[in-house]
Amino acid sequence: MSSSQQESPKNEKVEHHFVFVEVPVEIVSPEIIQWGEASWWPRHSRIKFVRKAQGELGVGTRYKESLGGLFGLHWDVEVTKLVPLRGIEWTILNGLLKGYEAVTMEWRYNGTRIDYELHYQIPGWFNKIFWNFFYRKSHQQGIKMIMDDLRRHLIQTYLEKQKQAGEA
Repeated sequence: MSSSQQESPKNEKVEHHFVFVEVPVEIVSPEIIQWGEASWWPRHSRIKFVRKAQGELGVGTRYKESLGGLFGLHWDVEVTKLVPLRGIEWTILNGLLKGYEAVTMEWRYNGTRIDYELHYQIPGWFNKIFWNFFYRKSHQQGIKMIMDDLRRHLIQTYLEKQKQAGEA
């Protein structure tokens, strides 16, 4: 797994994490699309997604996303892009950060690469201090834990499907 932080010309920062798993993208996709609501989501994760309305997941679905910590941070996000076998993207509607999050997947000849990116700007010096000193590191650690749990779940699911196919 890798993570990095970059800065674009517009003062946009990017948090990037990825994992590679030797599992077909067809197994990965349904788990990615259910991000935050999936059964594999770590129960002890500081990052939580709560859907704001019932119905089928699609563009326009809204969530309250939160990051636990000293003061508890939360914001609303909306699915703005959903492409099966490719990924999902949420736009941040309010809160400390402005920007979007995306989880994408790409099939390679021997497995699937899964990328998480948070593209953000922080308006105001107080918000910058608050994010950088209290929440950025917690968010990075949370995403790493989520990606690790996802990877373990995908491998287990794939092995179970392989075993079932062998028994059939």
